[in-house]
Amino acid sequence: MRLFGFRDQKSLTSDPSTPSSGFSRYFTKFGLPFVKKDTGIIYPMTIQTPNVNVISNPNDADTFWSASGAGITVSTTSTSSDLPLEGVIPTAIKITPVSGSDYVYGRWTMPKSLKSQSLFINLYQKAAAGYADNDLSVQIWTNTASNYAGTYAQITLDSDAGIKNITGNFSNTFTAGSLDYYEIRIVRSAGTSAMNICLASIGKSNAFNNATATTYGLVKGGNVPGLISGSATSAGYIGEIISSGALSTTSVASSTYVDVTGASLTLTAGIWLINANFLLRVDQSGSGVIACGLYDSSNTFQGGNATLHTNDGRKSGKSFTVYKNISTTTTYKLRIASSGATSSLETADQVAANDAYSAFYGVRIG
Repeated sequence: MRLFGFRDQKSLTSDPSTPSSGFSRYFTKFGLPFVKKDTGIIYPMTIQTPNVNVISNPNDADTFWSASGAGITVSTTSTSSDLPLEGVIPTAIKITPVSGSDYVYGRWTMPKSLKSQSLFINLYQKAAAGYADNDLSVQIWTNTASNYAGTYAQITLDSDAGIKNITGNFSNTFTAGSLDYYEIRIVRSAGTSAMNICLASIGKSNAFNNATATTYGLVKGGNVPGLISGSATSAGYIGEIISSGALSTTSVASSTYVDVTGASLTLTAGIWLINANFLLRVDQSGSGVIACGLYDSSNTFQGGNATLHTNDGRKSGKSFTVYKNISTTTTYKLRIASSGATSSLETADQVAANDAYSAFYGVRIG
C-alpha cells in the first residue's frame, strides 16, 4: 500500500477475492477506498483518516505531545515490536501510564472552517503486554485563552472514549464548538503498560462532506457486511441490543398504571429503537381493555401506548416501537392499566404468569 504520492486505481464493480492469511487487500469501489481482511470482511477506509488533520506530529512525540505530570510519560519509539503500522510508518508515539490520573495532551487552534463541525478522531494503536481495556481514554477539551490559562470545558465524545486492548485503531467523533483553543487528552485511569499510537488524526474527511443519501453516508447501502460469527455487538456500537429479563405475574387494577414486573431497560447515550411485544389476558369471564406504554424511571410517559381488547379470558397481543435519542444513561420500563365493561373487572383484572410479555428490548442505531 502506498500512502505517499499518487497512483491511479480503477474502481471495481465487484468485491475482490479474500487475501491469504495474514494479508489485507486494498481496493477502490464506488470511488471510495476499502480494505478486505483475510477473514473476508470488508471495511471502508475513507472514514478512518481525515483529509484535514490538526495534529502536527501524528507519528512522534517531538513537538505536539506533552505529559501533564509524572503519572504518565510520552516518547517516540522506533522499536519494531511497538509499531502499529510497522513497514509503513517507522515510528510511533509511546504513552506509558504510571500512576494517578495524569494525561498526555496536544493543543491546537481550530481552523475557522472546522468550527461547529462533526470531526473525526482516529488513532492506529498497538498495546504492550499487560495493557487492559480502558486503562487509557481519549478526551477533548476547549479553553478560553490562547495560553490555556483560561476556563476549560470538556466536549463529550459521541461513543465509548476508552482505548481497548487491541491492535487496530481507535475511532470516534465529536462536535466542535465556536471556540478557538482545543486540547486532546489521553488520560490514565489504571495500569502501567504502554499504548503505542501513530497516524493520530483529528479533522474532517472530504468524503464525509460530499456524502449523499445515495451512499448512505460513506458506504453504498447493501454493501456493508454484518457480523458473521454470531457474536454480540459490543456496547457502544451500532447494532448493540439490550433486553430485559423474564417477567412474573403482574396484577392490574382498574385505571391505575403499574410497572410490568421485570420490564426495565437501562440504555446509554445514543440513538435507540425500543421495541415492546407483549401478551395479556383477563383472568375471568367478561371483556375489558388493557393499555401498555413506555415510561421513564419518574413514571413520565415516553410514547408507544397501545391498547388491547380482551374478552372472556382470551389472550391478546400487540407491539410498539419508539425512537429515542438520549444524551445520558436512561432507564425505561413498561407500565400497564386496565378498565372493564363490568364492575367485576375493576378489581379482578390480572395478567397471568408468563402472559405479560414476550420481548422488550432496545437496539442502538446511532
